[in-house]
Amino acid sequence: MSTKASIPCEVSPEPRLRAVGVSDVRAIFELERSSFANPWTELQITEELSCELSYGLLLESVVEQAQVLMGYAFFRLLAPEAELLKICVNSSYLRQGYAGRILAEARTVLRANGVTVLHLEVRESNLAARKFYLREGFTETGVRPRYYSGGENAILYSCQRMSALAELPGGG
Repeated sequence: MSTKASIPCEVSPEPRLRAVGVSDVRAIFELERSSFANPWTELQITEELSCELSYGLLLESVVEQAQVLMGYAFFRLLAPEAELLKICVNSSYLRQGYAGRILAEARTVLRANGVTVLHLEVRESNLAARKFYLREGFTETGVRPRYYSGGENAILYSCQRMSALAELPGGG
């Protein structure tokens, strides 16, 4: 699977969502490296997959006859709560609703596993992500001062309306 898609491409057929598997680790790592200043390592991704409380969701499609990783998310489940550890969309597919689609599918899976509250944290400077989470029904619940390297605060969000959220359109 390739993360390469330097210019927006026609996506065909309809992108599909599925659980992350061990065979996806390398592609996820490559997308991590191109998306985050402090990406997870291949070992961290593999360890997350092996954790029985972890759930990973992947969005992929076929572009020019090649499988393309469009995005993914990882969650930790400890019902009735879960935490969104990471969500990422390939830069070629940003602002096209794919993050919302990943999150909507995750809500369905999380609800089926007894989750009623979803938590996350985001860098204070990541205004686009903060607006996205508010649109998706999350509320700001607190701050972790100097949580990230460089001393940046983490803004905490929670969503306690999991069943209602499934009816909202994905806004990603």
